[in-house]
Amino acid sequence: MSDMKIAETRPFPDKKPDVVFKIAMDRLQSQQRQIDALDGKISNLLGFGAVLIAIMAGFLALRDDPITFTQFALMCVSGGAFVTIVATSLCVYYTRPWESGPVLNETWQHAREHNEDTLSWCAAESFTKSYENNKNRVKWKIRAVNANLALITVQAVTLALGLGFIAIE
Repeated sequence: MSDMKIAETRPFPDKKPDVVFKIAMDRLQSQQRQIDALDGKISNLLGFGAVLIAIMAGFLALRDDPITFTQFALMCVSGGAFVTIVATSLCVYYTRPWESGPVLNETWQHAREHNEDTLSWCAAESFTKSYENNKNRVKWKIRAVNANLALITVQAVTLALGLGFIAIE
């Protein structure tokens, strides 16, 4: 709990910290669940993109006649979308470090010097700071999920067009 020194220079209210502590902790836990859910969506979109590119490649590989320029162009667009999905997924999935509140070892050390209310106020402040510091990375993950969803749509459309062109020929 590196913010523990703040308690010595800035006094906390003389009230019990229970409500503020619970709200701050719940907010950070909710954010961490959101991060986990976004990571799951990113990995699902990555897997779905891989399936779409494999389907398109499989259909084109099973053809007897040579690939036309249009089919090649659609494959390139789909492949480009998939490469972008992979790059975005890796960048966003490995966004680190996430802040998670007070450090346990520091909290133990300060427990000898401060009463429980002061420790709780400091922990609540640490939870709040962690939540605020994580906000921009969460927003980045949300934008990445939305971008990957758009790229999956591009892949699905190119697959449908590609299959349509195969059926026409």
